[in-house]
Amino acid sequence: DLLKNFKVVEFKALTPRQIIVLLKKIALAEGLNLPEEIYVKIAETARGDARLAINLLQEAAAGASPEALQAPLENLPFEVLMKRLSSTISLTEIRNLLNANSNQIEDVFYTYFDMVLRSVSIKDEDRAKLLNEFSKLDRLFGLMNRKLKFNLFKYIIAELAWLIYTSNRAGAIYDGRIPEYRLYYFVFNKEVREELQTLYNQYLKSRIHCSYRKFVSYILPLLCICMKNGKDSKLYEWCKKYFSFRGR
Repeated sequence: DLLKNFKVVEFKALTPRQIIVLLKKIALAEGLNLPEEIYVKIAETARGDARLAINLLQEAAAGASPEALQAPLENLPFEVLMKRLSSTISLTEIRNLLNANSNQIEDVFYTYFDMVLRSVSIKDEDRAKLLNEFSKLDRLFGLMNRKLKFNLFKYIIAELAWLIYTSNRAGAIYDGRIPEYRLYYFVFNKEVREELQTLYNQYLKSRIHCSYRKFVSYILPLLCICMKNGKDSKLYEWCKKYFSFRGR
């Protein structure tokens, strides 16, 4: 069994002293001459995250002042946000990151769901427990969106923060790969993308009251199993062709 050959290795946050030693070693190798206050400021800001500390050191080497060496939380690119979420061990910091980037909550949710499914370092019993919690949170998302109960959002943030924290500790790994629910072949192929756009415009646009982007991201994967009859048969064949979908 392949999974028996894997072992979960837990990385603990570095102490400020360890961060400073690491940064000075890098600075020496790169020929940097920085004042002591820079190292202290970076060590305070990084909160034990060596990767963040090295990024801040690069900013300092480019001339950033100690006051400018902050760890921004708001409006992070999705890739940066996921790296920050997956590398932190602080539940409070995870919650702060989610609150500051609330417009990306659903993407974070589905990406972590995908990570839990794929990460071979997660034990089967832990994976089952995590997926059960993800299903509960998914229902909460659905309730909020259907009933417009946006007062539930704060509970979703708290629950998702806990799920991310628990998933990280269980061994979930973010490898930068686009999750399967968004990795569609047409994204990379203009001809295929135009073919789907034509099918959408001809057969579905007047009946599905949503944007093409939302249709592609959320509705199409679930709708493809219903595309056998009538006008939608062409869309069904398209799904079967490009998703390797096997209908009954």
